[in-house]
Amino acid sequence: MYNFPPTSGFPFASKNCIRGEGVKIAMIVLPYLTDKVANRFWSKVQIAPPNECWEWMAGLKDNRVFRNRYGAFRVNSHINIRSHQVAYIFANQCDIPDGMVVCHTCDNPKCCNPSHLWLGTNTDNMRDAALKSRLKIPNNSGEKHGMSMLLEDDVRKIKFAPQYWGIGRDLALRFGVSPQTVAMIRSGKRWSHVI
Repeated sequence: MYNFPPTSGFPFASKNCIRGEGVKIAMIVLPYLTDKVANRFWSKVQIAPPNECWEWMAGLKDNRVFRNRYGAFRVNSHINIRSHQVAYIFANQCDIPDGMVVCHTCDNPKCCNPSHLWLGTNTDNMRDAALKSRLKIPNNSGEKHGMSMLLEDDVRKIKFAPQYWGIGRDLALRFGVSPQTVAMIRSGKRWSHVI
C-alpha cells in the first residue's frame, strides 16, 4: 500500500479508526493511494517538528462559508480532496466515516500534521470553533439590521405611547411601518431587547 510517515523519527499519537456505514471518502480514495501518490503528497507538505504545523505548500481551495483556504490534493485525474483529509487517511490508514469530518486542533486550515488532526462530527467542529472564539456571529438585531426601518428611540416611543383606540394605525403612519409591526413591538414580540 503506502508508507507513513515519509521520514522516520517523528512520534505520532495513535488514533482509533472509526468505521461507519455508507460511502466514505477513503473508500473512494484508498485504492489510489500508492507509494507513488504518497511520495507526491508528502513532497507538497513542509514537514516540521511534530508539535508544529506542517504547512500544505501546493494548491488551495476556498471554503465558501468561512473563506478559509484549505489545501487541495488531486489523487488522480478526477478525485480532488482536501489535503488534511488525505494526511489523516495516510496517517491512520483508515476511512473517514459518513457524518464525520477531519478537524484541526491548531485551527490552521493548511496544516497536514497528523498529530493536529482529529475525527469528529460537524457539530463537534463548530463547538470547538465556538469554544476557541473563531466563529464570527454578527449581531444584526434591532437598528443594526440592514433592513431595519426603525431606530431604538422610535421603538421606545411606540412602546410607551399612550393607549387609545387607533394608536396602532397612527403610530404605523407616523413611523412608516405596518400596524402589525407596531402591535408586535407593543406586545414585546419584536424589539424585546429595547427597554
